[in-house]
Amino acid sequence: CPKDDRIDFSRLHGWIRDYQITVFESTPALIVPFMQHVHEHVLDMSSLELLITSSDSCSVTDYRVLQERFGADIRII
Repeated sequence: CPKDDRIDFSRLHGWIRDYQITVFESTPALIVPFMQHVHEHVLDMSSLELLITSSDSCSVTDYRVLQERFGADIRII
């Protein structure tokens, strides 16, 4: 995914949707606000099977929110 598309949540979602991405790995600094955007806009993430927060620690609060909102459909590590 091009760098500019990673900071534009609409374009990032487009990559996931259009290419049916099943695994998304990034830092919590990107994942948490992106998934907030997904939640607020009720975006389709049905292809995503695994969400991995890496390279930095994810706060317990952020992890719990991710689990509550997406944990039934996406495995979150």
